[in-house]
Amino acid sequence: MGTNIYLFYGDENLPEIKVTNMYTGKWQNVGNGTVDHPTGKNIWSSSELINNYRGLDDADTYVWQKNEAADVTVRYVDENGKAIAKSEVKSGNVGDRYTTEKKDITGYTFKEVQGSSNGEFTDKAQTVTYIYTKNDDNVKPSDPSQPAKPDTPDHSGDNNSNTSEQPGNNSTGNDVMTNVVEGVQSVLTKTAAEKVTLAGIVSVVLASLVGLIVWKKRK
Repeated sequence: MGTNIYLFYGDENLPEIKVTNMYTGKWQNVGNGTVDHPTGKNIWSSSELINNYRGLDDADTYVWQKNEAADVTVRYVDENGKAIAKSEVKSGNVGDRYTTEKKDITGYTFKEVQGSSNGEFTDKAQTVTYIYTKNDDNVKPSDPSQPAKPDTPDHSGDNNSNTSEQPGNNSTGNDVMTNVVEGVQSVLTKTAAEKVTLAGIVSVVLASLVGLIVWKKRK
């Protein structure tokens, strides 16, 4: 565990701990903490530890107490330095490690970080700044894979105009067919000498129909 651990049996002198930027010059028992982060209440110099130590009551692991480090402040700002998320403050002892991380902030895109995103706590305050660029919500890029749909022509008015031209509804066509029927009937009422054969009647009807079709195409 390094030079900050000393085996003490309660019946000898302890060397004094030199005060540095990292250490306070005192001993501290681990308690419910760890060697790196002790939480014990016994905080003594070497001479105090020898005088105050009481057997089983104070039996524990003692380590050099670290100086409490200055805080590390983590800021989240836009390009103009305006805060866009709540800052964070990290605390620890001198020599402890700290880590920071960028956040996903709605409406902004991460640009860069200023300062050490990961490092060690020191006796001097540190600041880590995450800088973001504001998104332009008004610009919507076009998708070339989705071409614009052409306008659908309106044929709602075409049905009425076409209906009147259909053969089934054409008054002229009806007149022609009526004349054909009347002609056939007139032939059938004449004397036998004047009657045409059945083949002649069929020929008359077919000729009339062909004439109707030709008339329609010309129109």
